[in-house]
Amino acid sequence: ISLLMGGLLQVCDGSERSWRATASFLEDDAGKEVAAFFSPLQEGVIRVLTVRHGMGHHNTWGTLGSVLHEDAKVNDCGKAQADVVGDFLRTSGITCALDLVVVSPFARALQTACLLLTTAIGAAPDPERALRAKHYDYRVEPVPSQPQFLKTMVQPLCAEQTMVISHLGRGNRGSIADKLLEHSEFCMFDFGELSRYCDACGVTSKHPRSRGKWWHHGPDGSESEDSFRRRCVNLRQWLGDVGSGGARRVLMVSHGGVMEEAFDCPATPPNCGFVVCDVWPCGATLRVSTCEWVKGQRPATS
Repeated sequence: ISLLMGGLLQVCDGSERSWRATASFLEDDAGKEVAAFFSPLQEGVIRVLTVRHGMGHHNTWGTLGSVLHEDAKVNDCGKAQADVVGDFLRTSGITCALDLVVVSPFARALQTACLLLTTAIGAAPDPERALRAKHYDYRVEPVPSQPQFLKTMVQPLCAEQTMVISHLGRGNRGSIADKLLEHSEFCMFDFGELSRYCDACGVTSKHPRSRGKWWHHGPDGSESEDSFRRRCVNLRQWLGDVGSGGARRVLMVSHGGVMEEAFDCPATPPNCGFVVCDVWPCGATLRVSTCEWVKGQRPATS
């Protein structure tokens, strides 16, 4: 009876649908993105593989779960999605080809990064990996025992939009750095950028009690559509500049809204679906697999 109830719950809460979407992506689209990742890369251009986080508790029940889960974490389906896509990235050779990992500060993105990359960023493999593989009927691949210690950066520019509605759908209300550091699973991440970002955005200029609340992205406590668009422009420009630190190939764990606005992805990419883009220092961005320029904007030299 408990197994029957568990299966019924997954159908009703949307987990089964989300899992099918991820499986379809791996079967139909992932190979094209892998080919794009390993295609020739122009000098001075940054290649970015952007992954949407695994399914979170806020995604359940037709997103009604967002009302109940502030800074939502991934659910069991989301963990399985990150496991299977992480295995795919390792076996395809992508993980060992990376120079840098960029992660949104939302808990679900940080969790997804740990599950996707495990020892590559110094995270321990989840002991429940095999149980999830059995439940969702996929083959679990071995995780390398030796850490790769990829450099990671927690970057609020790639966080999901926090417009006024996020005060109700609280899955998009974040956690300050001190709160995130209470989780031992996040110990490999440097959250120093969060305070610098808050200072640069003037988060506390109107409300001193907003100190550390990076998800405000400014003094008003939430974003507008225009300010979110500007942030996505800033994200592309920032990515185009990471090469100054020596990075050429970057994996970024982000969100569906950012993937839509910053990279012209279709509405609601599947959880743990990914897309490969090339970003020029000016911020001009090319979807590599489709040869389409984001927002139709090309670099001046093209």
